[in-house]
Amino acid sequence: MSIELSPIVAATYVRRYLEEMSGWIVVVERFTPDRRTMSFQPDALEAIGMMRYITETSNRLNHRFVLQGRAEAMKMAGVSDLKKLHWHKLTRDGHANAAARHVLLALLTHYPRDYANLMDELQSL
Repeated sequence: MSIELSPIVAATYVRRYLEEMSGWIVVVERFTPDRRTMSFQPDALEAIGMMRYITETSNRLNHRFVLQGRAEAMKMAGVSDLKKLHWHKLTRDGHANAAARHVLLALLTHYPRDYANLMDELQSL
């Protein structure tokens, strides 16, 4: 699932999912502010911290918190691929589509067989 929400609302959703089932992978895009960062973005840092905390303190077991790089995720699929998968969303800044790419990278990394099956399905579309 990829959606674009405020950090607090996103944390509420993630906590709810983690408390209902075991074995989730919470994937977050790594954000490191540096001189090239256009503006101070406390929401990004706060959201990463909240997601890590929620994942690691969940009452359920077997959750994993994973940081991924933006560049690696962007290589996973183009707009046409996301549209074929029905994962493309028109948003103001494209964060939901970036999240979908992170899901694909997580599948490739943690569930390669499921990723291969999805890619086979994509090729047949």
